[in-house]
This record gives sequence, C-alpha cells and structure tokens, in this order.
Amino acid sequence: NFIVLQSSINTTIIRQRTGKGIWQGLYEFPFIETEKTLKKLDKKSLQKSNLGDINIDHITIYNDKPIIHKLSHQHLHTTFWIVETSSILKNETSFNDLKKFPVPVLIANFIKQWRGE
Repeated sequence: NFIVLQSSINTTIIRQRTGKGIWQGLYEFPFIETEKTLKKLDKKSLQKSNLGDINIDHITIYNDKPIIHKLSHQHLHTTFWIVETSSILKNETSFNDLKKFPVPVLIANFIKQWRGE
C-alpha cells in the first residue's frame, strides 16, 4: 500500500530505500505493509506509514484491483492510495521532479500513468 501524498501545491513525498534488497538506494512513496489487501485507508492506518502530523483532506484508492509485481522471491500485491493534503510537507518533491529520482519499475509505471507522461 503506497501512500501518494498530493499537496495543494503539487508536491509529494518520496523516500530513499535503505537496508539490503533489490530496491536498496531507490526511491519510493511511503508505504504500509499488510498481509491482506486494504479495502479502506483511514487516518489510523496512515499513522503506520510514519508521515508525521499532516492534515488529510481526502483519500482515494487509485487502483481498485491490486497490481501484481513479480520479484524473484515474491509477488507484491500493490495498491496506490492518493492522499490529498493542505499541509506543507517536509522534504517535499514537486511532481515535475519525480522523474529525476531512480525508482523501482513498479513505481515508475505508476508515475507515468498517474501523471499522464
């Protein structure tokens, strides 16, 4: 469950992946890892993504059906959630600058579709 923040000034938050793994050093949206597909994302669930204190205006599921991304050792069942906020985001990135960051293919494909590029 990737949390795609969308501020009123067209910025978002991406974070660099640390630790070992095939996505090490790549950037991604904040996420909430779950065993089962979330049907609804609420403010309580968002606390698990360590976003801090942000004002949540609206939450929308981007893809109703999880995107299955196959890795060598597992299959990720991924949902993207668009979270609109009027808060000023710490370490924000403009939508236009997203393409400057190295991201996993799963996220690159989402950004292209979401931003219409």
